Amino acid sequence: MDEYLDDAWQSGDPPFHGATARNDEPLTLPQLRAVLTTVVDALERRHGRGAKLLFLEDWHEHDGFRHHGARVEWAALRTMLSDDRRLLNTRPGDFNVYRAVYPVAAEWLLRWYIGDEEPVECQLTFSASEDATREVADLVRQAGPVTVEASAEYFRKHYAG
Repeated sequence: MDEYLDDAWQSGDPPFHGATARNDEPLTLPQLRAVLTTVVDALERRHGRGAKLLFLEDWHEHDGFRHHGARVEWAALRTMLSDDRRLLNTRPGDFNVYRAVYPVAAEWLLRWYIGDEEPVECQLTFSASEDATREVADLVRQAGPVTVEASAEYFRKHYAG
């Protein structure tokens, strides 16, 4: 997380004001790529190409270290998801370090984790208002069971700092 996200989850501000959806069972890399592509397409349709996005390493579940995000365009994000190799290259390489993307308006937070061991096991979380999270949870269910819980509770349980 960056400084804004770290402060926001502790105070319950967006994107942690509602719910977090996560896959119940590990996803394969191709499943993760398919789900991320579907979710990113839906988010771009809903929020528009003009949404300014930040892309960062999220160490919340590793040691809580804060990282600064870099601007990323929708097209660049879609390129990262265009094949398994490119998606694999987004892996930071440390245990429980997620990749995260969110708009500077902080309406939502999309995170993914790609494990280091074979077979590669992947995780995905999405946090936003309860309505937006339910919509994305329905998309993620294409790959398997999903749990939706209060964002504050999820991030409190998984904090490693």
